[in-house]
Amino acid sequence: MAVERGCWAAPDALRGADAAAFARRVEDLGYSQLWVNETFGRDPFALAAHLGAVTSTLPLVAGRLCRSFKGRDLRPPASDEDSPEDPVS
Repeated sequence: MAVERGCWAAPDALRGADAAAFARRVEDLGYSQLWVNETFGRDPFALAAHLGAVTSTLPLVAGRLCRSFKGRDLRPPASDEDSPEDPVS
């Protein structure tokens, strides 16, 4: 089973060309999704359209980082047997 990894980013401080280069790098590294923020800065849909124009297979998602993830290790376990207990419960 393939491991899917997403990347959440807030590239508001980057120029358009630098944000595009960042998205291409995320795609080249094999991430399964790129999430862009919708809480401040640029319009997330315009940003996603800009980044989508320079990537070919990377799904783009606009959203906020959920507060329930705060303090969690978001990396997937090495295997199902290595899954730690839920640290937030």
